[in-house]
Amino acid sequence: MKTEAEAQQFFFELHQTGRLFHPEDDPATVINSATGAPLFTAAEAALMRARIEEAYSVMDDPCAYCLTLTNPESDRL
Repeated sequence: MKTEAEAQQFFFELHQTGRLFHPEDDPATVINSATGAPLFTAAEAALMRARIEEAYSVMDDPCAYCLTLTNPESDRL
C-alpha cells in the first residue's frame, strides 16, 4: 500500500469481514472467538504482518483508525 487511503481500506475490509485485530498484535496469535481456532493460517499471518508494516509506513496511527471502526462514537473521529 502506498497511501493512507489504501491502508484505511485494508483495515475497513478486515473490519467488514470480521477479521480486524489490534495492529500491534501478532496475527499468528489472534484467535477466532467463535471457534477458538487461529483467525489466520501461518501464510495469512505472514501476509498480515507485511500489510500492517506497510500501513505503519503511510499512517500516523493505525490503531486510532481501527478504534474508529470498532467504536464509531470514539472521540478520535
